[in-house]
Amino acid sequence: MQVILISAILRLSIFNSSYILMSSSEITSSEVLKRLRESGYRITKSRKATLEVLIQKQCALSVPEVSALLLELEVKPNISTLYRELQFLTEQGITQEIVLKDGIMRYEIDQANHHHHLVCNACESIEPVEIQKHLQSVEQSIQSEKRFQILSHSLEFYGLCESCH
Repeated sequence: MQVILISAILRLSIFNSSYILMSSSEITSSEVLKRLRESGYRITKSRKATLEVLIQKQCALSVPEVSALLLELEVKPNISTLYRELQFLTEQGITQEIVLKDGIMRYEIDQANHHHHLVCNACESIEPVEIQKHLQSVEQSIQSEKRFQILSHSLEFYGLCESCH
């Protein structure tokens, strides 16, 4: 069973229009599936496998990448089913959508700690990176100077990973 470490002590997820407090510092696929089941959602083989792939990889994956990984597990969902499954997981606050400059929608587990991405121009690998300390002061400065309420932001760094440079 793969585990995602969450830096926050409490995590809110939206299930069935009500908030469920996840008080553990670790989130597992079995824990998320249990919460979904308790909220009245069915746990299909495709849903379970999709969630496990996203937790195991711990990075942003496109639909074709998720599909290929599911095939390795001998799970063969219809492509439209996979799109609906990823949309469902996003609506439930389990995954988040990431769109980089290539315009491809990717999905990753929605971790309580906000992070950004390092994107390799050569091999197209995507790695999460946290820079919260410095960015908070920049956000506060922008809000103050420009009288602008920031609701969210996205930041990616493009370059060459260790393997490619």
